[in-house]
Amino acid sequence: MKRILIDGNNFCSIEEFYTEMERLLTRNLDWKTGRNLDALADLLSGGFGFHEYGEKIEVFWSNSEKSKNDLGEDFFNIVLEIMNDDVSNCELKLIDLQTVTYQEKYRQDVFDFTDRCFSELGKAFEPDGRHSFYREIESTFDSFWCMLCNSRVIGTVAIKRVDEATAELKALYLDSGFRGLGLGQKLMDTALAFAREKSYGRVVLDSIAQYTHALKLYEKSGFTRIERYNDNQKAEIFMEKVL
Repeated sequence: MKRILIDGNNFCSIEEFYTEMERLLTRNLDWKTGRNLDALADLLSGGFGFHEYGEKIEVFWSNSEKSKNDLGEDFFNIVLEIMNDDVSNCELKLIDLQTVTYQEKYRQDVFDFTDRCFSELGKAFEPDGRHSFYREIESTFDSFWCMLCNSRVIGTVAIKRVDEATAELKALYLDSGFRGLGLGQKLMDTALAFAREKSYGRVVLDSIAQYTHALKLYEKSGFTRIERYNDNQKAEIFMEKVL
């Protein structure tokens, strides 16, 4: 099932909402779809590039309260009715999505989330062993962020100082249930923006070849391969992005 994320921060009016839906659901069209609710229902039915006609899609709507205010409650409720209709191809989920700086109160949630991610990757999370730095997040990293969905940790990313000119990207993980929504890129962008603000000249990272989804994200974000820069014997691939 394909997924889209409707982010209420990306539009402030009904016209902008239609533009956002076209961006999400069409590909390479040289014409505009109708700017009305019937046309929206047609878009959601598929066949315009993103998904095939009749194919189910999972729709996550973040900042929906803002959308209700911006679009008007009546219009907003009609859109929800269209998406929740029995004949609709949508599986709609209204969510509260935010990225926050780590606080001690998130520790157990971060541990549980990281343990789940590591298990999916076929490795063990060892907070009392080689991953003990997770017990000292605030002193280990320049900054560590948690992405929350309805107050539950679904993603993390961190920046760690290497030297005056170099920062390292660390702990970039995303819950598999939220992949395909551009959230990995949002985490990446948060970390890179912080590194620029701190005047680092480059960001480096290490990885392994089997993490194909992560490698695609790194390359898309402008990272290129370099020679080994650390003694992490489990790492096979080393990359950098010049800021």
